[in-house]
Amino acid sequence: MYIFEGFDIKETIALDGMITKLLKCKHETFELILCCGEFDGIKICSKGSLIHEIKTNHPVDVISVGDIDQDGKEEIIIGSKQNQHLSIYKLSFKLTDWI
Repeated sequence: MYIFEGFDIKETIALDGMITKLLKCKHETFELILCCGEFDGIKICSKGSLIHEIKTNHPVDVISVGDIDQDGKEEIIIGSKQNQHLSIYKLSFKLTDWI
């Protein structure tokens, strides 16, 4: 994955498998890129690195972010057509531990 700023390549991130959807969101003070595609789960990237993966049993087709429980913090919502499953994950980890 290449990240462009203006007309220059700012960062590159090597991920296994084809990416079909990207979603940008913010957690704490960090910008995150959520990726899904031809792999089982989603990959979470920040500052040019893969920082976390959420594993599933099937490729993820739908990915969104929203404050589902209205606690002021966003959750990741993922869905799969293959098993007709919807999951919600809290962004409860501390990114400063990984970055």
